[in-house]
Parts: sequence; C-alpha cells; structure tokens
Amino acid sequence: MPGAQPQALASILVVDDNRDGLRLLARLLSAQGFWVRPVLDGPSALAAVAGELPDLVLLDLQMPGMDGYEVCRRLKADERSASVPVIFLSAADETANKIQAFAVGGVDFISKPYQAEEVFARIDAQLRLHRLQARIEAQNRALQAEIGERQRAEDALLELNQQLEERVAERTADLIRTNAELKAEIAERIRTEAVRRANEEKYRLLVDHQTDLIVKVDPENRFLFVSPSYCQVFGKTEAELLGRTFMPLVHADDRESTAKSMEDLFRPPYRDYHEQRALTQAGWRWFGWADQSVLDENGQVVAIVGVGRDITERKQMEDALRDNETKFRRMIEALPMAIGVAGAEGNIEYLNPRFIELFGYRPEELPHVNDWFQRAYPDPVYRQDMLDLWLAGVESAKQKGSDFVLNEAHITCRDGAVRIANLISALIGDKSLAIFNDITDRKRAEAELLAYRDRLEDLVEQRTAELVAAKEQAESANRAKSVFLANMSHELRTPLNAILGFTELMRRGSGLLRRDREHLDIVNRSGAHLLGLINDILDMAKIEAGRIQWEKVPLDLDVIVGEIMEMMSQRAREKGLALALERSSRVPRHIRGDETRLRQVLVNLLGNAIKFTERGTVTLRLGAGGGPEQPRLLLEVEDTGPGIAAPDRVRVFEPFVQGEQMSSQRGTGLGLAICRQFVELMGGRIGVSSELGQGSRFWIDLPVDILNGGELAGSEESPGEVLGLLPDQPEWRILIVEDQPEDALLLGRLLESVGFQVRTAANGVEAIEQYQAWHPHFVWMDRRIPVLDGVEATRRIRVLEGGGAVKIAALTASVFAEQRGEMLEAGMDDVLHKPFRSEEIFGCLERLLGVRFQRRETGPGAPAAPTAPALDRAALAALPEALRRDLADALLMLDTARIDALIRQVEALDAILGQVLRSQADDFDYAGMDEALRGMRKVAVRGLEQAERADGLRPPRLD
Repeated sequence: MPGAQPQALASILVVDDNRDGLRLLARLLSAQGFWVRPVLDGPSALAAVAGELPDLVLLDLQMPGMDGYEVCRRLKADERSASVPVIFLSAADETANKIQAFAVGGVDFISKPYQAEEVFARIDAQLRLHRLQARIEAQNRALQAEIGERQRAEDALLELNQQLEERVAERTADLIRTNAELKAEIAERIRTEAVRRANEEKYRLLVDHQTDLIVKVDPENRFLFVSPSYCQVFGKTEAELLGRTFMPLVHADDRESTAKSMEDLFRPPYRDYHEQRALTQAGWRWFGWADQSVLDENGQVVAIVGVGRDITERKQMEDALRDNETKFRRMIEALPMAIGVAGAEGNIEYLNPRFIELFGYRPEELPHVNDWFQRAYPDPVYRQDMLDLWLAGVESAKQKGSDFVLNEAHITCRDGAVRIANLISALIGDKSLAIFNDITDRKRAEAELLAYRDRLEDLVEQRTAELVAAKEQAESANRAKSVFLANMSHELRTPLNAILGFTELMRRGSGLLRRDREHLDIVNRSGAHLLGLINDILDMAKIEAGRIQWEKVPLDLDVIVGEIMEMMSQRAREKGLALALERSSRVPRHIRGDETRLRQVLVNLLGNAIKFTERGTVTLRLGAGGGPEQPRLLLEVEDTGPGIAAPDRVRVFEPFVQGEQMSSQRGTGLGLAICRQFVELMGGRIGVSSELGQGSRFWIDLPVDILNGGELAGSEESPGEVLGLLPDQPEWRILIVEDQPEDALLLGRLLESVGFQVRTAANGVEAIEQYQAWHPHFVWMDRRIPVLDGVEATRRIRVLEGGGAVKIAALTASVFAEQRGEMLEAGMDDVLHKPFRSEEIFGCLERLLGVRFQRRETGPGAPAAPTAPALDRAALAALPEALRRDLADALLMLDTARIDALIRQVEALDAILGQVLRSQADDFDYAGMDEALRGMRKVAVRGLEQAERADGLRPPRLD
C-alpha cells in the first residue's frame, strides 16, 4: 500500500470540525494499520486525551468554539499529555499561522489539500521521533539516577572517612592524655610512698611526740596503752579505752583479716603489717598498722605493740589508680584501631583484640618486635626501609619527647592479605606504644572514586561539547531567522508602499464616488494594519539580532501624550468607552528620551486596553518617582476589561503569546514582548497586575533626564494636505532612482500631480547618466537597486560636477540603524522609509529644497471625519436566534459571501443595525462582530454528541 508503514499499532487522535474530511482521514489512517479516534471539536479532543493518551494528535487549526491553537496549548500545559506530538492540519498556510502553531507546541504543519503519502510519511516520522525521544529521555533519567547514586555514595564515603579520622584523632588524644595522667599518678604515688616512709622514720625517732597512733594490747586484744594521738583520732579518753578490746572499732569487713594478722604475731617473726578500716571521729578511715610482739623471757607473747597511721588518702589514690587502669584497658580494647605495647628490650607485652582481628597474629606468635617485622614485612628490602624509619622515629622521639608517624605502611597479614595502615608511635617511659590506623578500605575507595571521577569528567566533557555544538547551532538558526525575517519584511514593505501610496493617490482625486472612497479607506486601513504587523515582526528580528539602538533626544512629554490620547480617543468612542488621563503635578514636561520607542509603547498598551475592554474606562496615569539625583517617570495604563489569568500573566510579555481572553483578537502576539524589550532598552521596568473580571493595570518605571523648556523647539501643527506648487518658483526637476516599476510610478505620479518635472532610472548606472544629462535639483535614491546600489551611486554623483549641490534623499524599505548611518555617510541628505506617506515626501522637499506648497487649510473649523456608529447589542439580541447563529457560524468560517448575504437579511429587519454590521464587515472587523454574538449563541453540545455517535465519528465515553 502507498505511504510509510507504522512501526507498531499506534493510536492517533484526529480532530477536525469537517465531518467529510474527518471520515476520509479516519479511513486512510485505519487502512494503514493505525487505531484512529476521530473527534469534531476541541473539548471532545481534550476529553479523549484525558480518557486515554494517544501516540499522536492530528489537529485542525480552525474550529468553532476552541481553535487548534488553544487545544494544543492545553495539551502541552498538561504534564501527562505534554510529550504527545501534535501535527496541525489546516487550509490556512500563512507564515503567521505556522509560526503560532509551532509557538504553542506543534511539531509539524500540513497544509490542506494534502497528499495521503505526505500525511503518512510525516506521521511515521513524528512517531519514530517521539519513540526515539522517549528512549533517550529514559536513558538520560537512568544515567542521572546513576550519577546521583554515585554522588551520594561518594558523599557518604567521604563523610564516613572524615568521621573515622575524627574518632581516631579523638581516641588517640584521649589515650595520650590518659597515659600522661597515669604516669603522673604513678610518679605521685612513688613520691607519696617515699614521703610516707620518711614520715614513718621520723615518727619512730619522734615517738615521744606521739604523732603516730601507738597502742599496746594484751594477747586478748585489750588495750594496755594508747597514745594521746590515738585518743584524739578516735575521740576517746584513755580511761574509756584501757581494758577494752579494739575490735568494736574495726570495720566488720576487716575484722577477720585483722584477727588473722593478730594471730600471726604469735609466731615468728613476731611482726606484721596489716590495714584496716576503723570508726574515728571523722568517720571510717583507713589505717596501716605495723605490729611487733613483746616476748617474755620464756619467749611467750605477753603483749603486742602497734604503730598506726592514717592511710585513707593513699588507699583512695590506689583505688583511683586501679579504676584508671581498668578504664584504660577497656578503652584500649574497645578502640577500633590496632594497638601494641613493647618493653624496653623489644618484648611485645600487649596486643589489643583489634590488632589480633585485623592482622590475624596471636600474641604467642609475636613475642618480640623482630618477629613482627619478619612477618609483617616479608620483602627484605621493604622490611629494611620500614625498620630504618622505625628506628629513626624512635631516636627522634627520645630526643624531642614527641610522637612519630609512619604513613601508609603495607602490612602483610597472617592470611597473606596486605593491608595499608598509618602507624602512630609514642614512648611511655621505657615502653613503646604503637597505634595502627587501618586505611585499606579508604585507599580502595579513593582509587574507585578517582576512577569514577575520571569517568564523570569524561562524560561532562562530552556533554559540554554537545551543549556547545547545540548552542552554536541554535545561535546560527537564530541569526538565520533574524536575517530571514528582515529580508521578508523588506520584501513585504516594498509592495505595501505601492498599495498604500496608490490608495492615497486615488483618494486625492475628486471624481470618486462615496462608496469607492470607502473602499479605498478599507484598503488603506487594512494595508496599515498589515504594515503594523510587519513592523512588529521586524522589531523582534532587530531585537533578537541586537540591532535596536536607543536615541536620547529632547522631547515634550505633554505634546506626545496629547497626540496619543487624541489618536486613541476615536477608538475608545467607537467602542463606547471612556478614555481618561490622570497626570501628577510632579511629572516633568520636558525630558530627554527616545520619542519613537516611548510612543510605540504607549500606543501599544492603550490599544490593547481598548481592544480587550468592552465597557467602562481606560485610564492613562502619569506620575513621578525617585529623587532629584535620579528622577523617574511612572506610567500606568488601567482598564476595566476581563482581566488576565495568573498563568497568562507570567508569560504575557513573551513573543507570540496571547492570553486566553486575547486569543479571539487579531494580532501577532508580539506587541507586549516588543514593549518589554523597548522599556528595558531605555533602562526601565515593565509589569502587570490583574485579576479575572477586575481589569488589568500595566505599569512602567523609566529613568529620565529632566530638561528646561528652552532646549525644545516649539511643536507645529499639521500644515494640511498639499494641493500644488505655489507660483513664482523654479521648474523643479526630480530624478527617481527605483528598480520597482510600481514604486517608481507611484512616486512619479504623486510628484507630477502637484507640478514637479519627473524622470526615473532603474539602476545606479542609469541614475548617473540621467544626472549628467538632465541635472536634477533633487534625487530620490533607493538603496537596493541592481548593477550599482544606491550608496555607491550617491558617492559617484557627489564627485561629479555640481554633485555637491544636488539634494539626495534615500527612499528605502530597510530600517536598520547601521544602514541609515552608512547612507548618510555616503553623502545622502536624509533617509525616508517605505511605505511612505505623501506628507513625508513633501515635508522632505520643503526641508532640503525649500519648495513652497499650496495646502488645504486645517484647524478647529475643518470638518471632522465621520465616525462609525457603535454596535447596538440590544438590537442584535432582537434578531432571530437562527439568524444570529448562522451569522456566528459564517464569521467563524470567514465565509465572506455568506456574511454579506446574512447582513442583507439583517438590513431587511433593522436597517440601522444592518448598516453598522456592513461598516464593520467592510473594515474586516469580524472579531468585533463575533465577540458581540459570542455571549448570545448557544450550542447544543449534547445533541451534537448524539449525532456524532450516530454517524460513528465519536467513540462512546467510558464513564
């Protein structure tokens, strides 16, 4: 069968309000193996997508109620259907339609009538592209997830390593501090013991002073003698103690050991030392007793002499020392680092459990440090290197009293595995302490991390190169687009020059019928509207190309605002709106700025406000802000229109964007985007605040330079229409250099109609020849002409005899500022742009040549141009409903013949209403007529759905 075959059974949603076209397209696609879901309008399409997501949407552009642009915009706004490709299918194939179609998210545009093979091929291409994009996005998401997971692992590893190092440092510091405290306590104990021994000796020598506790007891442990110091310590008198036993004073837990000690005194060597707790005035205290038996001549023990000393502080110190030793051992055994202790002779005295667990060696396998070096470093060269480093560190520690470190020692374990550790060693007295911090896992992770980082760097470098290439491609496409838009604008402005010029020239004739004059007015207004659209597109092209320049010239703000308000008041009156101006007394009148850009911004904002407001008021406010050093001009345009929804407010200043309330109006969607660019170019800010149903307020904040009135020349009123040349003037000769015959004919007839002598030249060479043969007073020079362009022709004329005196003005469709400078530099006296107005031509001749014209008088007494009556909605509502519905359908389809016939029916019922509708139709104001009818027509949606189901065009709903 003809056409491209789909890769797999795909679901296609076809949206077209033409039933015959819908049936045909459904049959063609079904024959190709697609599953087709046809619908007749936009709401049905959105409902179908909500029920089941299609693989592709074929979308008609022009449909009643909701057009294809809005359907596509809503599909792309929904996250679920945003990725579904949309191909527009329309008989309207103008460039503006395609631009807007792609702007709302369309991927392709097929013009009617179409070839089936083209439709199949484009559908197949978009389906393949959509599937490929889905696979790429899935792969990218997987890659991003992997990168994120690797990054999290890396962060966790780094954090764990940092915590481990901090814990090792803390534990090492605690170990060193505890060891120092232990050495200090041992030294204090030795010192205390020495003091005690010295005191005992002293007390033995000074027994008479009875500083020790001295007692004498009989074999039954009854006191025979107590020293005064004993009585003082225990708070007893000698009488209370003599004859009584000391056992009641001894702590219950120590009585058994005390009794045993006393029994030992009855055997050689008849002396003993014991310690006990006794109850003194100060409470329970520890005492150390040195006892000696007293023997009689028969060698029998008849008494026992004891010398006692309070040793409570010593016992407390010993208990604390034992507790510290216990805590230190527990801490050493709990540390996650391997620890070993060696004595002065190199004997290994202690290995903690982590050492045994990490390296696998048991204590009995490592009796000496030499055994450790033999097993841990089996390679003799490496062993010698480590031994040299160890001995050097020990020597340095002995001299400086500091620890030493051996980094990244490669230690062979008992099972043959090699682990990497940092070794911290310290000397504690005559012993050596070695702490091994295992960094094997960290080093392995660092190696893996380094490899992974290299891979990431390669991937980032690759992605960066791809992004740079994509950026260059996008910039190239953007430049090509700007050049294309500029060239197309130039090509469109040239024929528009002929359209607008000839209509204006024909209107100057006196033999026109009223209806013919109205027709010319319609053509002129339509051409002016088209020129405005082209200017918007050209402005965007210049903005994107960076070729917009800001001019700062003195200007009269009151004159500018007054002219704009006068121009806009007519539009407001036609819609029955009030146009108000509120001006603060602080607003300066004379400022320096860009008059053209300021006018364009204000006209655009006021024009939009009037266009989208149906009743109420449009207000222009002028205010002042800032201080004397930095004055600012504050402008506001407020209306009572329908307002702007929040999603539209975010993007209303983007190119080719219109809000939901604006979508029924004509325009490119470039006006507000251009306003923002111009305001920012002038150093200001622009914004909008709005609520649905509450109107909108557009505001502008611009920096300004305030001038005094003397810097501005007085403004002049319009001099009036030119009727001819005043008498007593030279016979002015004007040469027109133009390669477009229509433009040359237009300008020639305009000039000849008021009395000038005219000749034409089609290229630069002919222009030089005509100048030399005819010596004109004035030359209108087009820039883009064949053989020799206008710039070079001007340069050559200037060097000819008399060429310095002739006046030369450019008349070109190019509007770029740099080209204007090029033309003036070549010797042209002025530059005018196509399409031109007759007043611009005559004004330039007046300025440069001194020509004097006879003009039609203007002023307050001049008759005003008639205004079109406003549409009476009450009269419109009185029409039959069927007639209103038929007229609304004809407006939607832009069926001009049917619109004309229906207006004739309206004229038969209401002549005045028919005349108003006829006037709007002549002005092509179909949007205004449709807006008036939109609130009145009712569409029987349920009946349409039933009919569609009967025709088999709409699948049943799955409720």
